[in-house]
Amino acid sequence: MEGEIQIVFDIGGTKTRVGKIAHGELAEKRSFETPKTPEEGITQVAQTVEKLAHGLRIRAAAGDVSGVIKDGVVFRSPHLPLWNGTPIAERLSGIFDAPVTLFNDAELVALGEYYYGAGKGESNMLYVTVSTGVGGAHVVNGEIQRGTYNRELGHGLVNGKELENLISGTAVQKKYGVAPKDFDDEQALSELADLLAQGLYNSVVNSFPEVIVLGGSMIVGDNAIPLARVEKTLSSLVKKYYPTAPRITMARLGSDGGLYGGLAYLEHST
Repeated sequence: MEGEIQIVFDIGGTKTRVGKIAHGELAEKRSFETPKTPEEGITQVAQTVEKLAHGLRIRAAAGDVSGVIKDGVVFRSPHLPLWNGTPIAERLSGIFDAPVTLFNDAELVALGEYYYGAGKGESNMLYVTVSTGVGGAHVVNGEIQRGTYNRELGHGLVNGKELENLISGTAVQKKYGVAPKDFDDEQALSELADLLAQGLYNSVVNSFPEVIVLGGSMIVGDNAIPLARVEKTLSSLVKKYYPTAPRITMARLGSDGGLYGGLAYLEHST
């Protein structure tokens, strides 16, 4: 409606991004360093939204934060521990006087990639991010698939250890003492690719997506995990039981993935 806008936000461990949706498009966006406390963070989101709104009424908002999310509350945020237990959606809804929907960060990026990025045109897509941690979400026919809580693919076990503790940027730094962007050991990167393929295999046999979209700094950054190796190893595992394996491709939306996911939710689910 004229005189109304919608808001999208992405509360990351390092940066928070806030965007305005007007006429079905991401019209304007701003970012700031994420505060450690939820009180300061919510205040800064509200102040940023006020600047973006230019006096217009907010009709609805959608956003994300990393961690376990249920009913608009974050229960376990690994990078923002002081936010645990915060009813983010309820607080922002009160400030905006509009409904606010909160997602896990991987879920909203997945939705963005499904509608506007590498998964566009597919009906069944698995998104996995390998960065500081490992996360993911499954989108089928435009809807995020989840149970009581959101999926936490990084906590799946490979060789008795959590996948996140084997292949994430944090794991690389801890094991090799080198920042991931400077980690150029081809043999070790191939081993990370094989471990990632094993983790993906566990998801494939449960949901069998048409395409797997991989994102995050360990995939799209410098000295990345080689996708060709991931695809080859995954294919060899899957084809023991199935005639074909999912296609693997790289995410396209970069740091704006969460904002585009919010746009996708507001445009297609409300």
